[in-house]
Amino acid sequence: ERARATALMGTALAMQFKPVDAIARFEEALKLDGDNVFAKAELGRILLGQREHGRAVPLLKDASEREPNNLDYAEAYLSALIAAGKMEDALNQVSIANGRFPGNPRIAFLFGRIHDTGDQVKEAEAHYIRAAGADGALYEANLQLGRLYLRLRRLADAKPRFEAAATQAPDAAPVHS
Repeated sequence: ERARATALMGTALAMQFKPVDAIARFEEALKLDGDNVFAKAELGRILLGQREHGRAVPLLKDASEREPNNLDYAEAYLSALIAAGKMEDALNQVSIANGRFPGNPRIAFLFGRIHDTGDQVKEAEAHYIRAAGADGALYEANLQLGRLYLRLRRLADAKPRFEAAATQAPDAAPVHS
């Protein structure tokens, strides 16, 4: 119970944009209960946000394996693998996640990110389009597709994607940058 309460305090600190304090709380929660999946997953997400990918991957892997039907944990683990540059592992895991969550637009988006990183442009574009079409709130798909089009110097195709992302998430900093 103390570990759960400590992890919840860590979540509250994370929501207040105090990552250093939140990390300390999650680490404390894991000292009290090393099997606390919630604390591992939340610590992994914060570490991912702090660009500590190497520390985030094992935590998120454990959380994803212990709760295989939790889409948030699977998505966080995949994001950590992609950020850490472990593309082969990411491709294997996204295929597994696609089997567990068939047709999910977030998984399609992650497929696109993996293919985009590997310069597989047509595959990345197809996955981004599928993700953007399946979920009107998934601004990241339009944003990444716009960035892909910019790299390809397809400015006429990029502009409507950026506009769509700005409409979907007008307050999101990545959209404005």
